[in-house]
Amino acid sequence: MSSKKILLIIPYFGPWPEYLNLYIQSCYYNKWLNILFLTDNEIPKKYPPNVKFVESSLKQISNLICEKLNILDYELPNSYKLCDFKPTYGLLFQEYIVEYDYWAYGDIDLIYGDLENKICNELQNNYDFISLRAEILSGSFCLIKNTLYNNHLFKKLVDFNELIISDQYEGIDETRHNSAIWNGLQKIQLPNSSFTYLITKENDELRIKASFKTHICENLDSRSYIIFENNQLYYQGQTLGYFHYVMNKRKVYFSYPKWENLPKKFYITDCGFYKCLGFAYFFGPIKKIFKISAHNLKKTLKYLVKNN
Repeated sequence: MSSKKILLIIPYFGPWPEYLNLYIQSCYYNKWLNILFLTDNEIPKKYPPNVKFVESSLKQISNLICEKLNILDYELPNSYKLCDFKPTYGLLFQEYIVEYDYWAYGDIDLIYGDLENKICNELQNNYDFISLRAEILSGSFCLIKNTLYNNHLFKKLVDFNELIISDQYEGIDETRHNSAIWNGLQKIQLPNSSFTYLITKENDELRIKASFKTHICENLDSRSYIIFENNQLYYQGQTLGYFHYVMNKRKVYFSYPKWENLPKKFYITDCGFYKCLGFAYFFGPIKKIFKISAHNLKKTLKYLVKNN
């Protein structure tokens, strides 16, 4: 177990997603990780002691951006735009990270396994940036050593001042929407205005020490499944730090359970979460056909109403 103190910062505005409880429950098994929500939502009735909530608003965060980043009269157009600001969290929220060795940014459309085991070596060796993907900086979870240099590193991003005030999400925290695949730290064409490019360049030039290793799954196909057991996620004979269902949740047939507490063992398929794998394989395809058919019917009806 690492002795490092770590704070994951998650500003979240707008209604809670239906999978919030899944995320919160998996935090129970990762007590080494402190999670801070800045939110305007109602605080959940049940959550572990390593999760904390601070009341805030998009307006307050906008004011903080103006103050800390010296941007005049800026107002966040929406909560999703905050993803572009992830590299700045060490400066924006410096009052919260004073006592921490590392801070992190990340998402909540995921479920943790034994995440600490995947990054303990990097923590012990004082890496500056720890990504959970080999190709790019993982926007779903990225650790940054709490130093003045690292917290101000985003200022080296090319065109940062212009991109950060645009109304759309620019993908600054990852690849600037460039789909080029990275092979470890071997650079392929990525914009020098992306945080992945900057961190890799800084690492290559020995100004920081960065780790890029894949310990996650971000897309389950119809032939694969993940097992959660003994606080571990097992996938294709290996353990995962977490499953990020960012791609699967876009499918109309992917659904979430109403579990108050996570079962000791369960399965995740491309259709959702199940306590029994046999149940998943029997009812999953039926659910998939039904959901897709219902979705297509709804789209057809909308089209007919609109054009008649």
